[in-house]
Amino acid sequence: MKTIDRTKCIGGGEISAIVGINPYQSPLDVYLRKFGLIEVPETQAMRLGKRLEPIVAGLYCDATGRGGYHLNAEILHHQHLPWVIGTPDILFPEDHIGVELKTAGIRQAPNWGSLERTISPPCIAPRLRGIRPLRAIVNGRSRC
Repeated sequence: MKTIDRTKCIGGGEISAIVGINPYQSPLDVYLRKFGLIEVPETQAMRLGKRLEPIVAGLYCDATGRGGYHLNAEILHHQHLPWVIGTPDILFPEDHIGVELKTAGIRQAPNWGSLERTISPPCIAPRLRGIRPLRAIVNGRSRC
């Protein structure tokens, strides 16, 4: 997988902070991180989420009947705006649709809903709503 200079790109996870709907990050946080003025230490929740991605991907595929995905497959760039990137957690190459995987503790349950509601139709926590349109744009798709 090629590496990119994320200081020169905007990804889906940063959009919610930039537009002010992320309760955990502000536009200033994104700016300071891009310029190396602050570091965000990896939390236990972040580590757990990364380790659980293959399991959650498998559960998603079981629930939706989809298969043949690539886990953390690639960094996608917009065709005409190279500074717009997307890094879907799983990618289905047959239709080039990416899926964002998240795990949440019991305190976050009201933001997500039930497993059935989370998968079909998708339940999206407010701070993640900016990711989907950006990923769709990067993918050159009308949905993501």
